[in-house]
Amino acid sequence: MCWSLDTEMVEIMNKSNMMELQPDEDRIKALHIWIAKLCNPDVNFCVSLLDTFVTTCESTIEQNYDGGKGKYTHLADKKLAAAALPFSEEPGKDGPVYSKNPDGSIIEGSYKKGVPHGYFRHINAYGDIELFCCFIRGVIHGPCWKGLPGGGFLVSESWTFTSDDMVFLYPDCRTALYGSFYKGQMVSGQLCRILSGTGHCSYFCGVFKLAVTQPDGEVYSYDPSTATRISSQPFLPDPYEAEFVEVRASTIPKAGEGLFAKVNIDCGTVISFYNGVRVPCIEDSNDLADDNYRIALDEDLDLDIPSDMTSIKEYNASLGHKICHSFTPNTEFETFYHPRFGIIKCLISVKEIEEGEEIFVNYQYSLSCSPDWYKVSWAKHQKLVRRLPDWKLTLLLTDAFSATGNR
Repeated sequence: MCWSLDTEMVEIMNKSNMMELQPDEDRIKALHIWIAKLCNPDVNFCVSLLDTFVTTCESTIEQNYDGGKGKYTHLADKKLAAAALPFSEEPGKDGPVYSKNPDGSIIEGSYKKGVPHGYFRHINAYGDIELFCCFIRGVIHGPCWKGLPGGGFLVSESWTFTSDDMVFLYPDCRTALYGSFYKGQMVSGQLCRILSGTGHCSYFCGVFKLAVTQPDGEVYSYDPSTATRISSQPFLPDPYEAEFVEVRASTIPKAGEGLFAKVNIDCGTVISFYNGVRVPCIEDSNDLADDNYRIALDEDLDLDIPSDMTSIKEYNASLGHKICHSFTPNTEFETFYHPRFGIIKCLISVKEIEEGEEIFVNYQYSLSCSPDWYKVSWAKHQKLVRRLPDWKLTLLLTDAFSATGNR
């Protein structure tokens, strides 16, 4: 299903067997290159596209816009509200504009006759794309893109990201959820795959639109955890995560289950999600020793897996809690915005991982309040790293060090 919902495209797709459609790998590669440039804060992306804008979008569309008789006048309801304009304080400004604020956020764009005309990009203080879109005489032209913590994207022809025809794009930029969203929150979405990406109004347009397969299968909705409920659908797996990892018996003796790679994984790939009930942070670290599944979400909240939900027979909507610890891990925790779970943690690879390889992360417990198995593991690791003669001696030294109140 194409973003523009072109009638001919819809008819073709309704007559076709979607399973037989193959992705256009060249255009998917072009999409990935475009996204990499879109997210690069060191280059004025909008200025780099101006020549393309003049020769494609402006020349083919603006000539039909003057006089109010052009075919694009029906887009008037997509004008950006004045209060939301990145440079509304400079309404008379013409030409390119650029601003880098003290917090690191960046706003760049272009004006003509006092209204947005060209590409606009707003990068927030965290380095995420707050908004990327194109204007023709102050009217939105093509899809709007919004980057999310962890590497996902929202793509919509509504700058408020409220639409029945929107996509949440997972970090692989191949897997997506298509459906209805309200102000960026998913009301209902179904799994689809990216077939290709291309310019909105022409092959050379600087705003990419997506062509996706027919949405199908389970219906997902925004369902963040609370202090007492981890999920209203605990047995509905995440479709992206299911492509990367599975749960099997860990290679670590007596560790129980662990997380394993189902495919070869490149470094820097989001591969699993850590959802849990949202509970206040524990200030007394001595109370943490019995919380084997508790991890920090932010300064105020932790994520925890209830004791009756630790087994995948009771909960498998996310699998990150099954990962085992290592002081030489191949993943690390990062913050992630998930369309279903909201702000959670994810596991991102820090090195290449081979298919069938077990996945590990450093739990980073404080030694003074960590369980005994963690202290033993730390001592063995220190023996190897520092070439100490006996890990048991290291452990005794660790306990003595912890008893002084140091960490």
